[in-house]
Amino acid sequence: MSTPLISVIDLLNHALSSPFLSLPDLHTSFTRCHSANHAPALTDIPGIYAVISERKAHLTAIEHEMALVRVASERLLSIQARLNDNKSQLQHSIQHHEALAAPVHRVPHEILGEIFTQCLPTIPYPTPMSQSSPMVLTNICRRWRAVAVSTPRLWSSITISVDKALRPSARALYKAWLSRAKYVSLSLRIICEMDIAQLRGQERSYALEWLYPYVPHCAELWLHGPPLQEILEVVPSLERLQMTGFTTRAMDEYSIIVPESSTQLRSVCLQNFRASVISLEQFTLPWTQLTELSIHFALFSSSVFLQLLHLCPDLHTLNISCVSADESKLPQLRGLPQGSVAHHKIRRLEIKTIQAGLDLLFDALLLPALQELDICFCHRERDPWPHAQFMAMLVRSRCPLERLTIRNRISLGHLSDYITVLPSLKIVAP
Repeated sequence: MSTPLISVIDLLNHALSSPFLSLPDLHTSFTRCHSANHAPALTDIPGIYAVISERKAHLTAIEHEMALVRVASERLLSIQARLNDNKSQLQHSIQHHEALAAPVHRVPHEILGEIFTQCLPTIPYPTPMSQSSPMVLTNICRRWRAVAVSTPRLWSSITISVDKALRPSARALYKAWLSRAKYVSLSLRIICEMDIAQLRGQERSYALEWLYPYVPHCAELWLHGPPLQEILEVVPSLERLQMTGFTTRAMDEYSIIVPESSTQLRSVCLQNFRASVISLEQFTLPWTQLTELSIHFALFSSSVFLQLLHLCPDLHTLNISCVSADESKLPQLRGLPQGSVAHHKIRRLEIKTIQAGLDLLFDALLLPALQELDICFCHRERDPWPHAQFMAMLVRSRCPLERLTIRNRISLGHLSDYITVLPSLKIVAP
């Protein structure tokens, strides 16, 4: 503490002990006399005035001292304000130099980039937003921006709206994002909510052609909306394809054609709950190389389901809904020998059935590699669980089934039969 301030404190301590802070004895011979009902004698009047004069003189002295205190307080407040300002500047300087010496500044760019990747949204295909990673990382400081911009993995996944991309500002944002991904494989979700089929010539080119330089680097592609065949034609490195939300009802109004050049495609998911699948003529896919397949439509023919098993010999995961027995194909299904449709690699099978016919599928199937089976009934009350046919398939397949989920009413006796065949089986019956 500085010497002047110590002197001020000494003066204040001295002032606090000074007599002027203490009142003299205010008791007089007139103290107990009530002013409302006591009439002093004429001889007492001079004495009363003498007390008043003495008190006023003391009051004037106190008011003078108070004025001095106010002046001193203002000076002290001024000193305090200056000290607060000095304190703030010193703290800012300390923080600045501490930041310079912080360990984060010694972290190599590669490690900082890896930390940034851990800050990415857990939801895949992020939508660009200034307050979310990775864009927010570019607004912290120059170094963070330089590291973020030069870390391709931060920019390898994105949701793109074709509708928004018609605006130059949005298109510029998408291009800047994708250009930062450089050589890294991309994961793109492309949403198209407009009827792009009505766009012609330059309009259609303007809507899609800007994407063509980036799509060839795409390993995962999710098209939401009408099938964009132009995009599918330029993705030779595609490994996973997801197509959802087709806007048409009639199957013959659209087709999905994946070119033969997509030799790395292993996983496909197709979804359109406004259409039914009674054949695979509209789908041209590299069936033989697929290992994961999910198809979700309003109705999916049981016969087509069995056809898929022939077309996809390497599948290990199959998820189908809503499987239904086509009345015209029932005689053909009933004529299939037991176990005549064999698949030796499927480990997980999930079926959502909407009409009777599951018993005929179980009769036809032979699944020796099956480890997980999930069966869901859209109409639990109407469609009974085909216990006998399922039991026969288990025995016939001799599969290592570990988990069985049956979303239908099922008796305890049936469950006991399954556990007898497979003692380690875990059964889930929601």
